[in-house]
Amino acid sequence: RPDGSRITVTRERDVPDGSGGVIVYVADEDGPIALADLALVEAAILAYATPVGVPCDVQNAVALPITCTLTVWIGTSTTATDQEVKDAILSALVAYVKAVKIGGYDLGSGGIVPLRGGLEEAAVGESPTATTPGSGAKQVATVLKLQFAAPSGDTSIAANEVPTINGTPTITVNRVSGA
Repeated sequence: RPDGSRITVTRERDVPDGSGGVIVYVADEDGPIALADLALVEAAILAYATPVGVPCDVQNAVALPITCTLTVWIGTSTTATDQEVKDAILSALVAYVKAVKIGGYDLGSGGIVPLRGGLEEAAVGESPTATTPGSGAKQVATVLKLQFAAPSGDTSIAANEVPTINGTPTITVNRVSGA
């Protein structure tokens, strides 16, 4: 950048273009990078990272906003407020999608952002990609159950898409006596 500040590309995916070249998709932790920054990233890739004779097309990843609606059941012995539980879940969901690579995870039938093993575990606090142990609802509450209404299953994602959380998730907290 002309002002000397850094451009941080945290996610990259390269795919064959079908003509002997490669398409490089880039994103930062929040999703697609600013268009002005894309031109600078492309110039750097073309100058320093492109093999001789291999055409390279640098493109921004496309945001795939995921709407989350979920309900969590916690014990009444939990001292955290409902808002603290919601905040812990939101932080864990955002951290999870920031760790998902462009194009998601290909489990054999194309890219996905998994619900089970992904978003659910992040919300509860058991995600293998969680940035800190005990993130999610378990950080502040005794979680009895957590259920997503949306997404209702794995989310399909194209090779050029990067997941983001769409707005603020709708989170309902139910307290269960005796727990």
